[in-house]
Amino acid sequence: MEVRKANLHDMDQMLENRLKFLEEFKGEPVPGHLIESTRNYLQEHLADGTLIAYLAVDGGQLVSSAILSVYGVLPTLGNPGGRTGYLFNVYTLSGYRRRGLSRTVLEQLIGEARESGLGKIYLEYTADGRHLYEKLGFEQLPNEMVLKL
Repeated sequence: MEVRKANLHDMDQMLENRLKFLEEFKGEPVPGHLIESTRNYLQEHLADGTLIAYLAVDGGQLVSSAILSVYGVLPTLGNPGGRTGYLFNVYTLSGYRRRGLSRTVLEQLIGEARESGLGKIYLEYTADGRHLYEKLGFEQLPNEMVLKL
């Protein structure tokens, strides 16, 4: 088992892993337009460094991943550099779960985010993932809302 940072050569496997995650989470097939836009996003942002991903690979197969989109926001007292991340796709194939792989890829990703000066990482979580995120130091935010457009 190898845990490493993703690169452009991993894009097809990352896309496949993302689609498996979405299908499992939503319980329905992913529409074609979303597949293509996801492929384009991965390619663009892996290339320019605004997407950081760590992967667990077993025998050439991607079995676990964590993906972080990096973006800038107006600096605040809590994040004076304004660099922020949004965590996506913490996902492990069913046959590899309960082995600590999600934790391992997340620890690597969080370490790099910290070293590169990110001030905050946000995420949406499932009930299955909440305990892991809390162990890693994520906290509930009481005063945030979202407007879906």
